[in-house]
Amino acid sequence: MSWAVGANLWWGSPSTATAWLLLTMPTETSGSLPLVELLKLLHISCAFLSLGGFVLRGVWKFNGSELVNRPVAKILPHIVDTVLLASAVGILLIWRLNPFLVNWLTAKIIALLIYIVLGMVAFRFGRSRMQRGCAFFLALLTAFYIVTVAYTKTPYILFYM
Repeated sequence: MSWAVGANLWWGSPSTATAWLLLTMPTETSGSLPLVELLKLLHISCAFLSLGGFVLRGVWKFNGSELVNRPVAKILPHIVDTVLLASAVGILLIWRLNPFLVNWLTAKIIALLIYIVLGMVAFRFGRSRMQRGCAFFLALLTAFYIVTVAYTKTPYILFYM
């Protein structure tokens, strides 16, 4: 990665899309994955584990299963989400990228905060089953948005398809 490109992305540049493409192009051909590629793989894996765990806990919660109250179901999501966040921060540090200067990353961060609030309503603060169910469904839609924005690199997914 060119550090000049990373610095331009951090401080803002009119050609962030071009710089983004340069940053995501593979630069090593030695046969081993560069650190940023390993972090991206870890990030994507943890994202799907986190989403799968969220769905599983939601199904358990709405079916009245006691599995949702087991220590593993309460601790493991925090571990996976911590690794997910740490890998994202690692990628940003390697790229020297300010996420608030790249519109799709800003959209992901805002959507992540919405997802967290909806998850808290779905699992803790929802007063009725209907309120919890709606929050859970909206959290899943928000997670779908986050994954789609990550894949397409645009926050305008309705206009992209």
